[in-house]
Amino acid sequence: FDAAIKYCESGRFKKAKPLLEKLVKNNPTVSEYHRVLGQIYSDEGNQEEAVNCLIDALRWDPKNTHALTMMGNIFAKHRNDIPTAMTYYEQALKVMPDDHITMNNIGANLMQLGKVSEAERYFEKAYSINSNYPNTIYAMGMIKDIKGEYPAAFNFAIQSLKKSKINNPLYGNAFQLATEISNKIIKPTNQPTNQASNYPASLADYSQKLGVESEKIIDIIPDNSIPTPAKLELAENYNREKHIVRFKKESPAIAHLIMHELVHLDFAVQCRKKNANYLFVSTKEQKERFIRDNESIIQRLNRDGFDDNSISGFINSLFNGMNSQIYNNPVDLFIEDFLYKTYPALRPFQFISLYALLQNYIQSATSKKIIEYTPAAIRNANIILSLVHSFQFKDLYGYETSSFLKATSQQIKMAKGFYDEYRKYQKNDMALEAHNLIQKWAKELKVENYFTIIEENE
Repeated sequence: FDAAIKYCESGRFKKAKPLLEKLVKNNPTVSEYHRVLGQIYSDEGNQEEAVNCLIDALRWDPKNTHALTMMGNIFAKHRNDIPTAMTYYEQALKVMPDDHITMNNIGANLMQLGKVSEAERYFEKAYSINSNYPNTIYAMGMIKDIKGEYPAAFNFAIQSLKKSKINNPLYGNAFQLATEISNKIIKPTNQPTNQASNYPASLADYSQKLGVESEKIIDIIPDNSIPTPAKLELAENYNREKHIVRFKKESPAIAHLIMHELVHLDFAVQCRKKNANYLFVSTKEQKERFIRDNESIIQRLNRDGFDDNSISGFINSLFNGMNSQIYNNPVDLFIEDFLYKTYPALRPFQFISLYALLQNYIQSATSKKIIEYTPAAIRNANIILSLVHSFQFKDLYGYETSSFLKATSQQIKMAKGFYDEYRKYQKNDMALEAHNLIQKWAKELKVENYFTIIEENE
């Protein structure tokens, strides 16, 4: 029997079934043998034979709660006979009043009947008994969504996502629910997109607080000409009286990106108080070195018929993009961790925004055209740094994206090493020392010769 159970747990039903059939033949009065065999038939799609096995299981043990619950599931899901299903569920609860799975199934059937309030009572009771069961957590998210309690619904959806296994259909459903709820929070149907009232109150509060601490006004203005979704311009770097955060209007969940840039400012203010603010700069000589190092790519582009302006633009975008990624990657990890922990109301915005950014990373890492003309070292660095962000997204929101980057085992290993280093810094509250990670990771990725990090006072 133990061997049969192990086969079942790994989905090897063809191995388990002969063992159970032999057990049933030699020991026909053991209820569990019939019940597990019925589970196999049900999983294989043979509901009629599953019911026959379960009837035998209940004949020998009318109090077999697993068999009672399974019978309820079959009548509810496959025969659409809710009253009969409820009879089996209620009998299971009489035998075991604290059976959270049965309570969850009853709630699900009541939901099918449109009895939301009654279903909620069963889900809440199931949740109070076991708050880690992903099906119940997901159901609580659906209930809160129906009631219009979107922040609570989002939190339940994310918790369900974190508790679910990737190969379980619930995993995809939980991600979809979290996405739908986030969009309801970000873009209320009765308000135009990007209207200030769609932003969480924390944005205005945080901006005002930083304005006081930096002793400068902060302007937040739309600007579709910038190369990135959002951009911070520190007043001191531009010889201005104001700090400016620019953003592209069409960027999804833009409130998160604005908050992200404000944290950049916050970190700079904190570092300046310690006389330890570092600047990331690249010189003309460093850019020329980058061009020399990638001469073979330039020659290839020439051979393929690209004009000088196109080649120059492509090399510029590679140089700026790589430097931007190596500078931002470690710092952004600390920023997203700070936002997640400090501003819970921002999480639906952060969820949508980070997922959109990850989609861009995936497209960049897997585009055949980009792969064809991107130097191997640059592409390698891009994939590894993108993996690091995907690991954080999994930690924060439970959704796995790293597999979409089609990374090699060596790239995954290096990315995990980087992420572990970040977590050590995070654990020791060393966000303001992220410049050390920038330099270390750049050296390991062999892109350290194209920028310099200098102390601001120098």
